[in-house]
Amino acid sequence: MKRVLITGFDKFGNNTTNSSGDIARTFNGKKNEKYEVRGVMLPTVYNTAVQRLKEEIDSYNPDVVMCLGLFGGRPNITVERVAINVTDEDMADNEGNIIQNEPILENGETAVFSTLPVTNIVKTLRENGIPAAVSNTAGTFVCNHIFYNLITYLKSKGKNIPAGFIHVPFLPEEVAKNDEYVKKMPSMPLDLSLKAIELAVEETVKD
Repeated sequence: MKRVLITGFDKFGNNTTNSSGDIARTFNGKKNEKYEVRGVMLPTVYNTAVQRLKEEIDSYNPDVVMCLGLFGGRPNITVERVAINVTDEDMADNEGNIIQNEPILENGETAVFSTLPVTNIVKTLRENGIPAAVSNTAGTFVCNHIFYNLITYLKSKGKNIPAGFIHVPFLPEEVAKNDEYVKKMPSMPLDLSLKAIELAVEETVKD
């Protein structure tokens, strides 16, 4: 049985929910004949999130790591291909930290790539009627920050396991409750996002 670590984030900025954290929390403790899941909600705080992720990897020793994040405005599940070695965002994290135009790791690789079966996950989701796409940009906020550190940390530990990042859309209730700008954005119900991540895990752990 394979151990799967799924992480999401708590709510941040003006958002009242964060579907990525809801998904991780829902999956925590899920178990079947193929895999078991530890679901963890990370704080939307640059260095604290990285430290918590490393602690979870060290304690759980997962066979798969799937980090999730919210990308408001995207209409589908986006499986990220690459993380870049830069943080550049004028929005503060949940502790008020604003990082602009700085490398994540000094002398680190310019970019690192997901080791999840990115295109196969997207194919599987589409075949099951779930809007999905490969993304070549994870942004430059906390999501990209955690994605870059995830791959870099696993490499430093010699852990050659499937790992990467997936973005999920707003929940309908988030769009409905927010300002006029956000109300025009696409959304995806939680049950559909949950099904998408379940399929992504199944695609990743299959022999």
